[in-house]
Amino acid sequence: MPENSEFDKDRLVWMYTQMVRIREFEESVKRAFIDHPGVIRGHTHLGDGAEASIVGALTTRHADDLVMPSYRCHGYPIVLGTSTRFMMAEVFGRKDGLCKGFGGSMHLSDPAHHFPEPRESSDKLLRTPRVPP
Repeated sequence: MPENSEFDKDRLVWMYTQMVRIREFEESVKRAFIDHPGVIRGHTHLGDGAEASIVGALTTRHADDLVMPSYRCHGYPIVLGTSTRFMMAEVFGRKDGLCKGFGGSMHLSDPAHHFPEPRESSDKLLRTPRVPP
């Protein structure tokens, strides 16, 4: 990597961590879908393999930029700080899911994380799952 890269070690570690978090979530959804047919209603469109493009797009985002993924979207809310517990509850159609179970595996909404506050230090960046400035 060139020395003049704008990505310092902390940011690169953060980016890799987000990609792993996305992959782990998607693998869990995939296992549930395959191992327990019918538990997840309908289909699920996974973003495994798209982790780098999701994290890359969100890493370059400004605090006032809107995010509106339209397909294979589980990774976006994960990177923006949405609880994977509530996301998984939504995937399973449970009432404690993000959309009270009405969104399913492909339609997630988390108004609390549409505009995350800017991050101020790399130390804080590593403790929070949201996108750094």
